[in-house]
Amino acid sequence: MIHRYISMNMNYIELANYIQTIPYDKKQQTYLIYKEMVPRNKMFLKYVKSKVKKRPFTLLDYIAKHFECSLGEAEEYIDILRENGVRSILYKMGIEDKEIDKLLKK
Repeated sequence: MIHRYISMNMNYIELANYIQTIPYDKKQQTYLIYKEMVPRNKMFLKYVKSKVKKRPFTLLDYIAKHFECSLGEAEEYIDILRENGVRSILYKMGIEDKEIDKLLKK
């Protein structure tokens, strides 16, 4: 996690890449290298989060069971069928309306 945080500063990307080659069991050595190489000054590094929303696993599982396919293919089927198609499949599988709404909530 510290490697990701340090590499957010463009000046330290190469340093973080180099330090990642050190085996993880040598934590003290990793700490000492960062301590010596990174200057002690205040800086703000905004943590970048993914903006892609993941679908619930149970929804993928239901669709995968219906089409007898993998979870990756089930995600493609959900994109193709859109909400109405997925809703009708889940309804035919005997899933209650409340649970369907919960699964399809964006």
